[in-house]
Amino acid sequence: ILELLSWMPYTSGFVFCESVMRVLSGIMVKAELKHWCAIIDTLAKTIVTWAVQADNQNYTDWIFEEYLNTPLEGIWFLTLQLERYFLAALQQYHFHPQVLNKILDYYVKLDVIVTELGFPVFFFPPAPFILSVLVQGDLVATHRIALLLI
Repeated sequence: ILELLSWMPYTSGFVFCESVMRVLSGIMVKAELKHWCAIIDTLAKTIVTWAVQADNQNYTDWIFEEYLNTPLEGIWFLTLQLERYFLAALQQYHFHPQVLNKILDYYVKLDVIVTELGFPVFFFPPAPFILSVLVQGDLVATHRIALLLI
């Protein structure tokens, strides 16, 4: 499933929500730590695939209708959906450093893709995630978040 997901092109939000997110949510909630990390790595590969697909569509202006049912919308939708699972994973795995780093890796990869391809959007980790990292006092993770927010 994970290998197929990493190469799956984006078709529409409805198809993604009804099929892929339903399967992923079931897997992510019950997964062991190593499997959860593998899922996040696969989803990071998926956004790269979608970004390449979106780059071929040449976005110039921010006209909302232009972005409906596009791979860029898919990246936004996936990231929005994953925020809940990221926060749940932090609690489920008791702020394990590997979970923190996988979440940050996802956002760093997303930031690099958006910046390099020149998409007119930006993504940040959710505020509760940032607060939880600051409360934990992890200096490396705090530094990585600061680099994302710059």
